[in-house]
Amino acid sequence: MVNLQDDCVHPYTGAPYIESIGGGDAPEAFKVRPMLTRSYDIFIVESRPDLPQGEHTHAFILRFHTPGEQDYFTHQDPIHMEFQKDIKPLTKRMVFLNYIDD
Repeated sequence: MVNLQDDCVHPYTGAPYIESIGGGDAPEAFKVRPMLTRSYDIFIVESRPDLPQGEHTHAFILRFHTPGEQDYFTHQDPIHMEFQKDIKPLTKRMVFLNYIDD
């Protein structure tokens, strides 16, 4: 099993770059609120294949220190790319929202 927070490392420093990951089963996960900081977040909402469309089952918040780290995670990180391939058959629909706390 992949541990994104530890396994995703910065391409130049080799250090983990995901500040935090939180979330879980809905509706509890939707009560998670990001802390008021200037970091950058991605919200991931997952829907199980056996539920009607639009019934989300999980929500996750990933927090990054910079928009560059968020962009690397979203588009280039090989650990994340492999994770996406592995999880796609297990989900019916996913919704991604980028959130920047100014």
